[in-house]
Amino acid sequence: MKRYFIFVLLLLVCLASAQGLELFQSYSSGYYGDVAGALGFGIRDLTQSFPIGMRLLASVAYQFDSGDATTARKIFINDNEGGTVEKWGTNHLLALDLTYRVAGSKDLLLYGFAGPRVSFYSAHFSFIGNNEVFAVRSNAFGAGGGLQVMLRTGSRLMAMLSGGADYYFPARLYAHGTFYYTPDGVDQVPRNAYTYADADAAVNQPRLVPVVTLGFEYQLK
Repeated sequence: MKRYFIFVLLLLVCLASAQGLELFQSYSSGYYGDVAGALGFGIRDLTQSFPIGMRLLASVAYQFDSGDATTARKIFINDNEGGTVEKWGTNHLLALDLTYRVAGSKDLLLYGFAGPRVSFYSAHFSFIGNNEVFAVRSNAFGAGGGLQVMLRTGSRLMAMLSGGADYYFPARLYAHGTFYYTPDGVDQVPRNAYTYADADAAVNQPRLVPVVTLGFEYQLK
């Protein structure tokens, strides 16, 4: 997946250089299920007659509540109990969007955006004093979209406010490489009589995620 990110980034740079297009870099942070930050590269307005562009985003989100730790332990690890629970989650995201200039002028613009996403999620659970630490993981494909308002604050700098939502399709959940739970129930290695529905309910993996971010965009060329 890192190779995919680098390939698309190089493609955007080469395309912008060859066609003399506007290449930009963006930084943003805000709400993505919980707190998140993102780095982006893209091209504005591939043609003058049809103001469509592309952007590539890489972001990471921190999740304060990763799910039901006690239930997750029974589903993925063992039936032991006890210990002080600590839990959190992380979600690394890659997104490739098409952007479209809906309205605006040189200094105030409104863009729409939509495209595919890939999520690399980890739910972390610790039972302090009971010697148990584990992570439940999933890699999911999805799609998202929204609107972005941009305000020029300098010759190459623009402030931006984005709002939208991402949806991720159900993905396999696993921990310790031992117990696997898949959405279609095929080739599962479940623990006891637990099902994918049980595992999905115990872990707060991304599904429908509202997104609100604030940041700025810098024109590279």
